[in-house]
Amino acid sequence: MPADRNIPELVEPIQRVRAVAALPAAGAWETGAWFACGGFHWLTLYIHYQRDAAGGAVDFYLLFRPGPVTPGAALGSFQMSAYAVGPIVAGADTVSLLQREAVTYTSTAAAAEGPIFGPIAIHGTAEHFALACRESGMPGAPGNFGIDVQMAV
Repeated sequence: MPADRNIPELVEPIQRVRAVAALPAAGAWETGAWFACGGFHWLTLYIHYQRDAAGGAVDFYLLFRPGPVTPGAALGSFQMSAYAVGPIVAGADTVSLLQREAVTYTSTAAAAEGPIFGPIAIHGTAEHFALACRESGMPGAPGNFGIDVQMAV
């Protein structure tokens, strides 16, 4: 990020991560293709979701690879996570929380909606990312979901 600004410098055209299409039935997770993001510091997600029934919602999360997958490695990818600092008390160690994270977007209307998520800081530490998604609000009536990404340095 340029030192004189507190915003990412958008240098990459928007890429389609998942074309707008129906989510898998019965709440099954779908993981898409891997996209190169090496050297980028920020990802901003442009989301399209249109529910099929009232109460529709979509869950999604990002997977990251720090570099080439090592044959025989225990994990080939890592899921985004959430971190919360524990309470600080004099004379006691602090226990903070770290947990894998998925994001749920619940529709507010029957029409297509387009929220933005990010920017997400990756600071050049990942080489590839992929998106996993599913219908979570009404698994018997999956909505349409699509997502684009803007990468920045």
